[in-house]
Amino acid sequence: MVRAGLKRLLGRDAGFTLTELAVAMVVIGVLASIAVPNFLGARNDSYDHEAQSAVTAALNAADTHYANYGDFSPSTNATCHTSGNTNLVSDLQRLEPNFSFVADNAVSDNPRVVSVDAANSYNSNGEDLGCQVFYATALSRSGTCFVGRLSVEGKYLAANKTYPIVVSSDGSDSNAATNELTGSAQNGRAYGAIKVDAAGAATSTGTETLAAAKNLCTANAQTGTSAAVLQRSYYDGWRTIINWSQDPGRRLSTFVTVDATGNTGQHTSVAIGTDGFPIISYQDGASGDLRVAHCDNAACTTSTKTTVDSAGYTGSFTSITIGDDGLPFISYNDGANRYLRVAHCDNAACTSSTLTTVDASGYTGSYTSVAIGTDHFPIISYQNEYGYELRVAHCDNAACTSSTLTTVDNNGWNGYHTSITIGADGLPIISYYNSSSGDLRVAHCINVACTGSSTLTTVDDTGSTGQYTSITVGSAPGDFPVISYLDSTHGYLRVAHCTNADCSTSTKTTVDASGSVWHYTSVKIGSDNLPVISYYNVTNHDLRVAHCTAADCASSTLVTVDATGDTGWYSSVAIGADGFPFIAYWDFTNNRLRAAHCVNVTCT
Repeated sequence: MVRAGLKRLLGRDAGFTLTELAVAMVVIGVLASIAVPNFLGARNDSYDHEAQSAVTAALNAADTHYANYGDFSPSTNATCHTSGNTNLVSDLQRLEPNFSFVADNAVSDNPRVVSVDAANSYNSNGEDLGCQVFYATALSRSGTCFVGRLSVEGKYLAANKTYPIVVSSDGSDSNAATNELTGSAQNGRAYGAIKVDAAGAATSTGTETLAAAKNLCTANAQTGTSAAVLQRSYYDGWRTIINWSQDPGRRLSTFVTVDATGNTGQHTSVAIGTDGFPIISYQDGASGDLRVAHCDNAACTTSTKTTVDSAGYTGSFTSITIGDDGLPFISYNDGANRYLRVAHCDNAACTSSTLTTVDASGYTGSYTSVAIGTDHFPIISYQNEYGYELRVAHCDNAACTSSTLTTVDNNGWNGYHTSITIGADGLPIISYYNSSSGDLRVAHCINVACTGSSTLTTVDDTGSTGQYTSITVGSAPGDFPVISYLDSTHGYLRVAHCTNADCSTSTKTTVDASGSVWHYTSVKIGSDNLPVISYYNVTNHDLRVAHCTAADCASSTLVTVDATGDTGWYSSVAIGADGFPFIAYWDFTNNRLRAAHCVNVTCT
């Protein structure tokens, strides 16, 4: 009877057609695609919260332990590390019985087991202040190892001052923490994480497997100079680290040793070839040779190295650019003869090249810088040491086998730290340092060859200022030059933003006043049309980047990119084909050529 009624109502036998079933399955699939990830995300949130609670409980117990004993050493032993001595562990267990605590080298293999350890801190003079730092780790069932740090006194976490105590309030990624590197020591609680399949994100080498993350989930692995979580990778709360740790696609800058053959990598300069890959010119300090490394990919994880010129002690003050013929072109100093020389590469990798002596007048060719003019030929600025003059060589062809030489400024001891670019007006413009008066100067050429009387301007004469200059111009019409340079009176990094084509007027800004910033500034306009500057900080011996947040660099974000040992000398920055900064530099500690490939426009 029911079946008959349904048949009369529907006009057919009761049931679903194949089309109806197919539509229903599609709807169910769509709903499942939304619900399942949400469920898995909620489950991982719950797992992570469990591990975070364990670490927080350990930090609370450590606070009480410190109040009782005055440091984080085991309660009856003055040594810092807990391995072989369970007094710290047993005291924390007594204070917080809801979790299990294990000594430093023991792994946290679940969120209820917390690995704990203590470590020394140091003041600015490298003096040991004792066990003033505490670490705790707990492994979430999501696979993420969560780390807590509690520091009470001190500014550094290593005697060699490699790792300052720093906490970031920026959750974008961990290098943002280094904005505060040069501020006062930021003691207190800080939070980090080791995430599976986030290569380079939480550790210096990357953590690719669950087993690897688990092995690093010990408190002891977070201390010392080879910490699993870099000391600059700590945040001010769980929320910021959660946002980062659940995004395995986010990666930090990648670092590579490009050439470790002997004492090599000085006087670096980098450009991006027509193949989209970086190419680096540099000097082999042991032999004095000019060498080139052509990267095989955007991050330069592999490269082809070539000795370009080995005739005597040559290859200092290198500068590289890509000619209008698509081939690399290098200017450099022949130190043996004190000549200005150039190498015009025969191919994109510069495995062979044509070498030419451009200026053989003697004691010349220091502080070279090269650009490609609007006439498609190279133009080189350099110093003639004999007369302390600023000179320019304008090449008559792409290989510079002949050229026109011009003295641009011979008023005083000039021509130090030259940098040349082509302005929006199509004319060369050069920044340089005048040693006689200790000021930053600019020469604006009146023609493409820079012959005749260039317009000379003193841009900054406040104290002794203007060393290690670098100049660039944006690609948009009407863009004016931007110059980075050193204020040696105060040790500051400064920027001059020209307000016209010849830089006769400009605005000056102190970008980094955190101490002796000092050497090797290099500036380019990023893919976001804002200046980005690489430089060496002599106080902390590290490589830094300043990303300007305004065209005149009145405000900027400062990032320590590489703080491993004494590194960052001879920094040179270029904007890669991916739109991100690529920096070549010398690692002084290990005497090798290094490179950093940023993964965003700000290099954070």
